[in-house]
Amino acid sequence: MRVFILHTGGSGLDKIVTWLAEKTGIKEVAVMKSPDGFLERVERDRPEMVFIRIGNSEIPGLGVAQMVIAIDRNIRIVFVAEEKDYALDAYEVGAYGYLLCPIEREKFELLF
Repeated sequence: MRVFILHTGGSGLDKIVTWLAEKTGIKEVAVMKSPDGFLERVERDRPEMVFIRIGNSEIPGLGVAQMVIAIDRNIRIVFVAEEKDYALDAYEVGAYGYLLCPIEREKFELLF
């Protein structure tokens, strides 16, 4: 499985990368800070799952998710956020999951 992460750092990123590295079947994990670079990689390499940070002014997360869906509806999108405020919007966009920071291992594991 190929997993891409759009995240500018901070809360949650280290845990996600560490936990993904422990999973068998994950052949690539790529972290990107630029929405444009992220979308280019998604278009080119078609990951099975993406994690997108929302609630951060540097990343227009919901809009990026809509573009991911336009590229390939089969890509599972997991949002990472500090608050619950974006949960409804995230699921309306088509979220596969929504992780609140601080991320709990049990909730992360439910994605797999």
